[in-house]
Amino acid sequence: AVVVKGHQVLNRDLVEAGFAWVSPRYCHKDVCRSWTEMEERARHERKGLWQDTLPVSPWVWKRSGRRS
Repeated sequence: AVVVKGHQVLNRDLVEAGFAWVSPRYCHKDVCRSWTEMEERARHERKGLWQDTLPVSPWVWKRSGRRS
């Protein structure tokens, strides 16, 4: 989903800050390429969730059946 508030795309801000993944399964818009680059940069700079040594993506967490 693309989340917009006013003229601001929140997805971009979250990915850039390291607080969201770009889903390769669902993100097929042209903008996804730049978001993926932002995600890679956030990983490299260890921002947000990338401070964790083994962050678990939402789709992996969901498949695991974990609730906490």
